[in-house]
Amino acid sequence: MSTPDLVPTTRARRKQRTRDHLLASAERLFIERGFHAASIDDIAQLAGFTKGAVYAHFRNKEEVFIALTERRWDEQLARVRTALDALATSSADQRSASFVELTRNLLWDDPDWQLLALEFNVYAARNPSARRRLSERHRVDQSTLAALLARDLDKRGVDPPISPHALAGVLLAFFNGIALKHSTNPDPDDNEVLSAAIHLIDIALAGSDG
Repeated sequence: MSTPDLVPTTRARRKQRTRDHLLASAERLFIERGFHAASIDDIAQLAGFTKGAVYAHFRNKEEVFIALTERRWDEQLARVRTALDALATSSADQRSASFVELTRNLLWDDPDWQLLALEFNVYAARNPSARRRLSERHRVDQSTLAALLARDLDKRGVDPPISPHALAGVLLAFFNGIALKHSTNPDPDDNEVLSAAIHLIDIALAGSDG
């Protein structure tokens, strides 16, 4: 009687493995060749599948890239969530130092991806469908980060001078900007800029405490 229940699960797992393999191949090709130069045919060939297998999971190349972006964001968000939970009772100096290190790792450990993201953003600015998908993803990212920030601020009894949603928007805008700057024109001063920005945010939040 248990066999019918196992069939859908096995099929779903097999489908997920195929999707994951396709994404891994796409990520490798995108980084090596760029978004424009890599094709659906290339992705299928590297993954060892037919082009039809790619289209069974993704409508087009834009959707493949968005899926990669979502996966990376979810991984980064998990690290941010873990850090917020671990540092909830830490001192302001400890929190600041930890978040500077975490942010540096998240933004600067993979310059190839940052350049790829820049390429796709330029592409999306000129292509309505890609721009719409990217905008939708940005709204999700901001809302999700805002929820994490709201929970953290509430735990620490901090009444922020701006809404968590606006704060999340400020953080995403700055982090995307400094990541782009560091990818295209890295400089030792970037570390100081990053530290100063996080310190200023801490000061603004601490000033509104209580």
